[in-house]
Amino acid sequence: MTSRVWKLPILAVAIVPLMLACVPAASNIIEVQPATAQKSNIDEVNNAAGASGSNRIEAEVTKVIDGDTIEVSIKGVQYKLRYIGVDAPEPDSIDTNTRNIAMKAADKNSELVRDRTVEIEKDVSETDRYGRLLRYVYAGGFMVNAELVKCGYAQAVSYPPDIKYQSLFSSLQAGAKASKVGLWGSSGYYSAPMPTEKGIYVGSKKSNKYHYPSCIWAQQIAADNEIWFSSGEEAKSGGYIPCKVCRPPQ
Repeated sequence: MTSRVWKLPILAVAIVPLMLACVPAASNIIEVQPATAQKSNIDEVNNAAGASGSNRIEAEVTKVIDGDTIEVSIKGVQYKLRYIGVDAPEPDSIDTNTRNIAMKAADKNSELVRDRTVEIEKDVSETDRYGRLLRYVYAGGFMVNAELVKCGYAQAVSYPPDIKYQSLFSSLQAGAKASKVGLWGSSGYYSAPMPTEKGIYVGSKKSNKYHYPSCIWAQQIAADNEIWFSSGEEAKSGGYIPCKVCRPPQ
């Protein structure tokens, strides 16, 4: 407990410059800025980790898939790689605002890593259930995972046991929310979608939560387990409660 009390003020002070780099001038969704015009976040990342990051290895980025997934070559072998601790909006969302942010997230990710030699760092898990490498990615003075959260292109999501930098990501997300950048603009990440033939909100037959379709948890529901609702009232009458991540109306 004593160690945490001593470190938190240092982390808070270190994070302030990171937050300021992505405050928008006049728009709720910030424009992509050249990485060279921003302050490196490596010192802040290393302070948060309490380590120098010497366990990183090099990889060649061969493809940017979206805002949180890339393909890399390691010693001539190709891998699909998913960033740890963050989640960018999906480009196939039915919500226009979410699709817009998804495209900007992919652009920012591409700006930072495309055709570059990066360093990758493992936490605990080797891969996710889809066989993708799970890594923190560093490029040109930035931890890309942290940069995406700081600028509002991705949200911080905890997937234990891979939580080495989760406190840092949560702090950066709080700053992005306060500044209303990117997906935290006035319309929010999970703005109300237009009704579809299926409904407005979706739940799983195997749980008691209902979600916006763009929610990270909704996107993990198998098609044959989906149950759709036309309103929050309908979901509640069916025994469902709102998701605590995307917070649909009750």
